[in-house]
Order: sequence, then C-alpha cells, then structure tokens
Amino acid sequence: MTDGRRFLHDTAERYDLIFSDAYRSFVSAPPQFATLEFFRLAQSRLRENGVLIANFYGSLAPDTRATLYSVLRTMRAAFPQVYVVATAGPSSEELQNFIFVGHNASNPERRADLGRAAALEWRASEALSMPIPADRRLRPARVLRGERDPPLRRDCEESALTPL
Repeated sequence: MTDGRRFLHDTAERYDLIFSDAYRSFVSAPPQFATLEFFRLAQSRLRENGVLIANFYGSLAPDTRATLYSVLRTMRAAFPQVYVVATAGPSSEELQNFIFVGHNASNPERRADLGRAAALEWRASEALSMPIPADRRLRPARVLRGERDPPLRRDCEESALTPL
C-alpha cells in the first residue's frame, strides 16, 4: 500500500480525476495533502480538463475558518479554476464537509460552469417532484472570499513524502 502523494510523485500517468479524501483523525486531514506542492503535483498529473476533488472537514465559524480560507487560497495558486461546495451550506458555521474542486482547464471556454450545473440540478429535482432546499443546492461557496490574505499552505523543510 502506498501513500497517495507518494503514488502521484512516482507515476508519470495522467488522470481525468484525482480524489483526495485522506484523514488522520475524525476531523484532521494530513497537512501534506493541503499544500501548494501537493496541489501542484496533483495538477501536473491531471489531463487537460482533469479535476482534483479534495474533501476537507471544518467550520466557517470565525475562530476556525482561517484554515479553510488558507486551503482555498493555496488551491487557487495551483489551479486555474477552483470551486468549493459547503455540504451543510455556505452560511452555516457548523462542522461540515467542504468539497474543493480544482479544474485543470487553462482555456476559459473549457472551464466548468457550476452555476449552469446548479440550474440543471434544480430543474431535475423539480421534474422529479423532489425539490432541493435552497440551502442545499449546488453552488460555488463564494462565502469563502473575503478573508484577508490567508497564508499559502506549504510543505515544511523536511520532505512531505512518506519514506519509501
């Protein structure tokens, strides 16, 4: 069994999708999966138009949201387009999953249109007579904009890769 970051480091393969859902405890992701170096590595292993989906657990409460802002800023430094979906809602301060989506489309015309996807999701739910509550609909979590210059998350001096 190989650590996911080590695997990406050692392979020359390119993928349509990379999914990161690593935890070292109930609420803590290993820090080496939220750094600029990791996001750049993942981006380099994606095909044109590929997607990195990373799941993080946290809260938008004032005393804890800085970590999520920092992950967002860091991911935006590696990917041309980033979306965040707050599973309990973008205005909720409860603990929830945040799905970060980094889209590797450098051509703006090929970038994902999450607003269009949300409209299709809403129309499909209405057609099935299963309306999605407004606070649960898919949309970019613009609420994560506004934190003043959160730090980029970087690897420490030591290698973030697990030993071979």
